[in-house]
Amino acid sequence: IPYGLTAIDVETSVDDPRRATLETMQIADDLYVKVLTEHAVKYSFPIPATETSVFHNGYFDLCVLNRYRYKPKNIEDTMLAAHVLGEPLALKPLVRKLLGYNVVEYDEVAGDPTADKLAYAAQDAAITRDLWLHLEPRLKASPAYPAYEIDRDLVPTLVNCSLEGGFGVDRSLVGAKMDKLAEEFNRCLDAWKKTVGEVNYQSPKQVLGALRARSIPLTSTASEALEPYYKTDFTVYLLLSLRRTGKLAQYLAELEA
Repeated sequence: IPYGLTAIDVETSVDDPRRATLETMQIADDLYVKVLTEHAVKYSFPIPATETSVFHNGYFDLCVLNRYRYKPKNIEDTMLAAHVLGEPLALKPLVRKLLGYNVVEYDEVAGDPTADKLAYAAQDAAITRDLWLHLEPRLKASPAYPAYEIDRDLVPTLVNCSLEGGFGVDRSLVGAKMDKLAEEFNRCLDAWKKTVGEVNYQSPKQVLGALRARSIPLTSTASEALEPYYKTDFTVYLLLSLRRTGKLAQYLAELEA
């Protein structure tokens, strides 16, 4: 277990981070989960002595914690990781699927005066840390990792924009990046056609047939199934590169709109 890794989670009064009142803050390290009340956070803020803080939906948590002068050195985000890897975004379904944990849902403790709400709060921080340790090797080996890095690095900026009144987009920079992505996409598409012919890379059925014809023993074209072959098979490399550049281009186009 890497030293210097802390998972952070918050429980709040409402779902809008700009209006939410902090109820508790949870800090999970490799030994304990600390659950702190809003009063404790406000008057004796315990900045974690770690290099990296992991969140699940860091945008929400950091919007709330910004009022308490909390600014982590480095962040990771399991929800953003799940997004680029094509996994469920909600924390509980994700943990059930990837870790096999039997986790408690909020509905099971809400409105129940006998429920251990502190244990529920601690649970989310603990499973977020475990989830990151599970996802990190797969994420860094994935061709989607550059997309994740872009999303992750934008989180503090988006937090500041939300709290300080908005943001603008430099269309010239976005346009230049889109031009480079278009060039990379077209190079990959040309190489794809030369390698497999007129196979539609967006058709799972056609792609699966083409890959099986190359003796790749696949039953699915999901990114998770393809990633082990990314560095050893040129066709898989091209397919995942087409998906990555296409997704980034779509994201930038939405920014420019």
